[in-house]
Amino acid sequence: MGKSITGALDDVQKLKDDLQSHTLEYAMTATLTDLLLSVRMERAGMALVEIADSAHIRIESVDRVIAYFVLEGNLHVVDPNGNKHQAGAHDFILFPHGARHKLLGSRAVIRSSLFGGFRKLTSSDQPARIRLGRSEPTSALVLCSVFGLERPERTRLSARLPPFMLMHDKTLQLTSDRRLLQGLCEGAGSGAFTATMIYLLFLNATRSVFNAAGNARAIAHASDIATLSVPTIAASLGLLDRQLEKNWTVAELAVDVGMSRSTFAAAFTQAIGQPPLTYLANLRMLEADKLLQREDDLAIGTIAAQVGYQSQAAFTRAYRRHFGIAPSERRKGSSSGEPDTANNQ
Repeated sequence: MGKSITGALDDVQKLKDDLQSHTLEYAMTATLTDLLLSVRMERAGMALVEIADSAHIRIESVDRVIAYFVLEGNLHVVDPNGNKHQAGAHDFILFPHGARHKLLGSRAVIRSSLFGGFRKLTSSDQPARIRLGRSEPTSALVLCSVFGLERPERTRLSARLPPFMLMHDKTLQLTSDRRLLQGLCEGAGSGAFTATMIYLLFLNATRSVFNAAGNARAIAHASDIATLSVPTIAASLGLLDRQLEKNWTVAELAVDVGMSRSTFAAAFTQAIGQPPLTYLANLRMLEADKLLQREDDLAIGTIAAQVGYQSQAAFTRAYRRHFGIAPSERRKGSSSGEPDTANNQ
């Protein structure tokens, strides 16, 4: 005799709990340091930017991170939401998603002008020299960096960061000697020095996001640390989430994340607690269960196709094997008012 609908719903909840506990267990062995050490800069373009007193500059969005470290002086920054912020010497300004924004001198003119030159910044031995605005004197001297995150689709890090950050942490002040600080940012090899300085400031800003929630080991999205610290696993989870309907093989997943089949299978199982195709099967069942409860009454055959089954019969067998009831019974149970433990998180 098959399980009762209530018993099957308990199985749904247990399946969800098991998936969460596997990733959480791994996450608790991964530290914030593991995550940060997995982050790498790429295509880092550097520039020393002079901002004129009268400057009112609109900065175009780019597909990389934009960061500013104020070496001296003061300026105003208008964030993507239109809010105006004041920044002074040794403040760090970060746009993790490269969003458009404005830079204003201390006596900015009303009319703004557009600047898209940061798109063209590339890695070089020395930072480029840029002046924004034509009037004298200079309101601020800023070290600007535009950089990518190595394989960002595999780390999902940028998704955890807000679109704008302003750090007033004076503990990162390198020196109060204006000439010395400028000297460090100029001359042969200064491109490497300035890129490293921005990288350290970026890591500190990232730390602040995680630590704002308390202990980094106990943040609400602990599983993110697990997958973020293993970028290839994060990539594979994203592929499975986005393409449940695809007829995946372990070999195809491994190729897509740049690993051998055997190495990927072992790494995935260690990180998630289940082999890739077992995880995929469970993921498909959870998505199917959610679709069966929707009010628009999707046809079961349509649901089967959306979660990767070639036929309704194959889907029905798989669903019954997991939950002990047929999809049609699950739908009836959901609409009849039985307690739905599957949604009690």
